[in-house]
Amino acid sequence: MVSWCSRFSFLLCSLSLSLLTAGGARAADEPPGSPAPPGWSWREGHCPELPCQPAYRVRDIFPGERSAGAFFLTDVAGTLFFGSDDGLHGRELWKSDGTRGGTVLVKDIHPGPESGLPTPDPEEEPFLREPVVAVGGVLYFAADDGVHGRELWRSDGTPGGTYLVEDLRPGPESSEPEHLVAVGGRVFFHARDGVHGEELWVSDGTRRGTRLVEDIRPGPEGALFFFAAQSALGSRLFFAADDGVHGMELWMSDGTPAGTRLVEDIRPGPEGSFFDTPLTTLGGFVLFQADDGVHGGELWRSDGTRAGTRMVEDIRPGPEGSDVSGLTVVDGFVLLRADDGVHGAELWRSDGTPGGTRLVEDLRPGPEGSSPSRLTASGGHAFFRARDDLHGEEPWVSDGTRAGTHLLRDIRPGPEDSTPDEDDAPSYIFASVDGVGLFVIDDGAAIELWKSDGTRRGTVRLRETAFGASFFPGIELVVSGDTVFFNASSPDAGGELWALPRSSLDCYPWAPLVSEVPWRPVEGEGGPARLVEDLVPCTPGSRPEQLTDVRGRLFFTAEDPLHGRELWKSDGTERGTFRVKDLVPGPGDADIREMVAAGRLLFFVADVGTGRSPWRSDGTSGGTYALADLRPGPFGSEPYEMTALGDRLFFVADDGVNGRELWVSDGTRGGTHLVADVFPGSTGSYPHELTVRGGELFFLAFDPVHGSELWVSDGTSAGTRRVTELVPGDTSGTLFLQWLVVAEDGTLFFTTTDFTRNELWKSDGTAAGTVKVADLNEGTEDRQPEGLVTAGDTVYIKLWFGDGPWLWVSDGTAAGTFPLVSIDMPFEELPVPVGDSLYFVHFDEGSGRELWKTEGTPGGTHRVADLVPGHGSSSPDSLTAVGEVLLFSAYDERSGREPWVTDGTARGTRRLQDIAPGDISSYPGGFTVSDGKVFFAAETPRTGRELWTVKRSDVERR
Repeated sequence: MVSWCSRFSFLLCSLSLSLLTAGGARAADEPPGSPAPPGWSWREGHCPELPCQPAYRVRDIFPGERSAGAFFLTDVAGTLFFGSDDGLHGRELWKSDGTRGGTVLVKDIHPGPESGLPTPDPEEEPFLREPVVAVGGVLYFAADDGVHGRELWRSDGTPGGTYLVEDLRPGPESSEPEHLVAVGGRVFFHARDGVHGEELWVSDGTRRGTRLVEDIRPGPEGALFFFAAQSALGSRLFFAADDGVHGMELWMSDGTPAGTRLVEDIRPGPEGSFFDTPLTTLGGFVLFQADDGVHGGELWRSDGTRAGTRMVEDIRPGPEGSDVSGLTVVDGFVLLRADDGVHGAELWRSDGTPGGTRLVEDLRPGPEGSSPSRLTASGGHAFFRARDDLHGEEPWVSDGTRAGTHLLRDIRPGPEDSTPDEDDAPSYIFASVDGVGLFVIDDGAAIELWKSDGTRRGTVRLRETAFGASFFPGIELVVSGDTVFFNASSPDAGGELWALPRSSLDCYPWAPLVSEVPWRPVEGEGGPARLVEDLVPCTPGSRPEQLTDVRGRLFFTAEDPLHGRELWKSDGTERGTFRVKDLVPGPGDADIREMVAAGRLLFFVADVGTGRSPWRSDGTSGGTYALADLRPGPFGSEPYEMTALGDRLFFVADDGVNGRELWVSDGTRGGTHLVADVFPGSTGSYPHELTVRGGELFFLAFDPVHGSELWVSDGTSAGTRRVTELVPGDTSGTLFLQWLVVAEDGTLFFTTTDFTRNELWKSDGTAAGTVKVADLNEGTEDRQPEGLVTAGDTVYIKLWFGDGPWLWVSDGTAAGTFPLVSIDMPFEELPVPVGDSLYFVHFDEGSGRELWKTEGTPGGTHRVADLVPGHGSSSPDSLTAVGEVLLFSAYDERSGREPWVTDGTARGTRRLQDIAPGDISSYPGGFTVSDGKVFFAAETPRTGRELWTVKRSDVERR
């Protein structure tokens, strides 16, 4: 968690922390808090305003509509250096402290209207085009003063401290220094002195200390570098070069001739093994893609020795290779893009070992793949862009686990991309600042800057574009001191340098910044719902998540500035709402996830610094502890699919020996053990879709003899068996079973796919009773199941069909399986059953995106209510069954997005309460029934996002 106090004003921080320590965030053994300090009446709405300043143009360097441009943005010890053209001096070196007066020309290197700096190429990626680098407090760059040609220069930000380092190619011709990289206190770069061709040079910033490192390829041609392939490891530079004998291979240099050598001839002969892809440093080695002539382009590693240079994993067996790219370091491992020949180009992770290299998640099932790109590290996760069959290209986030990989937000609903057209912006902003992702997004109306905290709710437009800025090709973003700088254009001033205060990335609210919101001392007046407790006064709120009922006790996670996000519980009263335990003492958090109730215990996954492992809690601090460290060391066993069967917990985990297999726990350390090693060895059978029927657990798993099949377990090794073999002898791994559910009569339904056909199957739990129901393709390959849900004895299939998702229905027979209606719900959301009815969201031209209901027949499928009459949409979400009614969140023009309830009729559909009065939205979500109450998270301008509750009877009232 980022430093909270450093982001807010000292006064606000001091007052808020006083409140927190006075009782705003209690632990289990702390008494209720004392009153707020004298004169501090936050309950009356007198919270100070947080510093939410908008983005601003720093200076109109080229006055009028003409563009000055801002390029080669580089932070040098807290000062921004950049190139710009003011219309008088040409493209020259400028610097800025974020103010108009502090944005000045450093030096007119090429006097007059001619330019001293090269022209940036917007068609190239930033790492290919930037001839600049910072070393200590000095900027090194390539410039042409009109006398010496383009040579290596340096600047400390003053005219006198800006000068030519050395004229490597004497006279007006240029040595063309490029691809500058800092290694220790020196700069390595490529240059041509007119004798040696393009070779590797090094400089310490002095004439004497600037020299040719080594003539790798003697003669005028030079070493033919792959300039993207450079990475520093300690005091050494690793790079790809062609010496004319070995082809493009891996080299290393310490800056001396003796210390510059070929590391390994991975592909003997003149062809070379290297691709024009970057090297990445991880720990004590570099990772890269190479082709040894046998395995194709695969992931390799090197520590600089021949023995330590080897292929990490043959991700795609055979000569074609997996086409590795996007290597991005995240918390001790790298995330990358690779194609194993089965799943298409998807997200993978690797720690540099074969066992630690695996597919993270198949985001787009089938051979096309989701094509993840622009991976950007941000703390313990990475942001990236990808597409699936439903959403088009959108921003995603991943922490390297399946459970922690998800779409941030479907910003441009439907199959269109929210990422700007590559022809218009091939290198638009995709960056991270202080754990906040920043992206340039095209929502169909405008191209603007968005931010994300890694959650759907926290993925928002940075600011309504009052200034009308649109981004031009070659967009750059750099943090310098307390300011985020970027380049953008506006109709009145063209392309110029823009800035955003760093504090504005974390200010309230986590939504479009609106200072005109009226401040109301009382919210939620006139309705049955009430605030449980404002856990963190005068902040964006504690943001309750993962609300889970455990036999009448509500558990959830919430965050405060002192303790981070930790485990809490509540009985619906202020006194009965407290933090259970600070798993990671201090402002850090334990990354709690996968919360599930089993008997009287809460089970969950947490990471306290030793990797993710299974935990349990009885609601007390002493009764909250890790069940077992299944995989000792830093990586953790990564449990997922936590599923309750009576008082026992089933889950999938990797102990580092058996791979991902099925485990069980009775809530004690001694009673937590591996159920069965379905796929012996370190790979694992990857059990998934854990589904309870009666006293047995059914699941889908893979073994090398039978392929992907349906399994059943009673929690013992002897009682774990394969139900049947759908395709006898299929070991190809191309048939996948998905989406296992159980109907009211006990019938199991699941789908199968081999990426050319998709089928619906059913089973009574026996081999003879496991049969195909229907072919979902009907000769069409463009159909992919996205989930199953049952209502009574009927199964519904959410199926990608043509240009969008459809809802199919089946009674378990081929004749009774057919398409019902199109739906408009995100990939991760499914329709919700209430009794024998099913509720879903549907879009039509006449009424927009509204709530619909079906009884499983065309005649029994209809719109529930048109909450925004006409073409407008209420866009319902968070659909939750409460007894015989449906509770959901929806928008209308009068009240914004608030909680609604329906009995399935237009007359019986009502707004539960206007929690944030007027057209301000409270964004309710996470509805959970517990002990005669319904809990949920909602936000108001005064409290931020906090825990709310309403009597269940008030929800079910008709």
